[in-house]
Amino acid sequence: MMGILHVNKPSAVEAFRVALGHLNRIRSLDVFAEFYTNPKWFMKLKDQDLPELKFLTLSKKDHHYRDDIYLPWISKIGAPQLQGLDVQYFAFKSYQKFLLPSLTSLSISGGRFPPLQLLSVLRDLPYLRQLSLTAVLRYSSLEDGRLLDSPKDIVHMAHVQHLSLRGTILVTSIILANLSLPVVTDVEIILESLDCTLHEHFKQKNTLQLSQVLVPIMSLLSTIVPPTSVTKLAFTQGKREGRRNQRYSYQDVVGWGMRTISPMDEQSSRFLLSVLDSQYALHPSRDAEEMLGVVLPTLAAVDLEYLQVGAHITSAKWKEWFGQCNHVTRLSVTGPDDQFLDALHPEKAGIDGSDDMPKVEGNNVGEGTMLFPRLKCLRLEEDSCELYTRELLDKLVSALRSRKSEGCGLANLDVRGVREWSEDLRASLKRTAEMVTLRPPAEVHAEKDIGEFEAEKPNGADRGCQKHDKEDVVGDESSDEEDDDDDRHSYW
Repeated sequence: MMGILHVNKPSAVEAFRVALGHLNRIRSLDVFAEFYTNPKWFMKLKDQDLPELKFLTLSKKDHHYRDDIYLPWISKIGAPQLQGLDVQYFAFKSYQKFLLPSLTSLSISGGRFPPLQLLSVLRDLPYLRQLSLTAVLRYSSLEDGRLLDSPKDIVHMAHVQHLSLRGTILVTSIILANLSLPVVTDVEIILESLDCTLHEHFKQKNTLQLSQVLVPIMSLLSTIVPPTSVTKLAFTQGKREGRRNQRYSYQDVVGWGMRTISPMDEQSSRFLLSVLDSQYALHPSRDAEEMLGVVLPTLAAVDLEYLQVGAHITSAKWKEWFGQCNHVTRLSVTGPDDQFLDALHPEKAGIDGSDDMPKVEGNNVGEGTMLFPRLKCLRLEEDSCELYTRELLDKLVSALRSRKSEGCGLANLDVRGVREWSEDLRASLKRTAEMVTLRPPAEVHAEKDIGEFEAEKPNGADRGCQKHDKEDVVGDESSDEEDDDDDRHSYW
């Protein structure tokens, strides 16, 4: 039985009065408060136990948080067997009673916890498996900064497997610096601000180095997906809901790999690190690019084999962030542009001050400076055929043929977003790879929501492996078509 209470609707009130006689049967209760009313008859719930209640959700229409607004009748309910609690912008005293040791799932949005109080709450929840915290701390003070540098009493969360944190970079790092998460395998960190300033009484006092504040975050990500175990890394840009239900642009780094829990237990793991584009930040003291310059070279390990990029970056940044990835064999790029092709072209590897590109020797790979020297499978994706200009395609052919002449030819080129291309262009593309596949347009990156990239799996189940209708395969006429088709899809 589920109860949904809209406290300002007469029909809901009458339904609730009927439900009062069956409270002992309720297993899931969702309370949505449009207004902060407290009808006297709600106080009939005083000291009322809900013995079967497992899941409780408290939410309200206004996302503006205020400590002095709460529904006192809620705090009169008893739920001794509660396992899941989801609180959205309710005062702490409204739900404090439900923070029971029996909880396995906790989600809190909004709050003004001092860090030590939040850590104290988490310490008393030993069986949590899922934890989600959104904008739960007050502004960061000088005292909070000491928790970042010198954690005193680490909270050991032995069972948390799924962790989601959303807020400023300082708040996020303070929380992580004081948690021990030995079995977590799925982490989402969404940073709404990169401001690293500590305050006292709302006055700016001290600004920390970004690299210093990032330490707890990078330590966690490198633990759940060790760089040597990363099977796929994606760097993308997309939209998600932000402040006041508005949609903003975020840049995401997503990684998949394996985490060793114990000598006999290795589990698949995933992380998402997302940062709000600086143009939308309330305090754009730092550019997201500065953070990415620390994060991507660290997480894009030398042994990485599968890379997906869905954001426009300069040729210099391609080399700076991914130049060490000598073992990438599969690359997927959404919205390829001139900057990407300049980075891919071996004769332009030293431009933009990037003469320190790695040297590659052996394994039939030509010596010299080259991005992704072992690249075998390249997938390009656009949502419109018109975005593949002739100039862009000529540069693509030039880059791939130059790589081929250096011993770095492709086995598979997969181009998505194609309707009809001339025979001479098809012939040119045919000479760039052993197998060329042209696919019709599909909606991809233009207004892509955050989450779609995260759904792609880093193995044979990736949608890049799927059979597409009306695809045009250009390859060696002497090859067996069915075998080529199987081989082509196995790459992804």
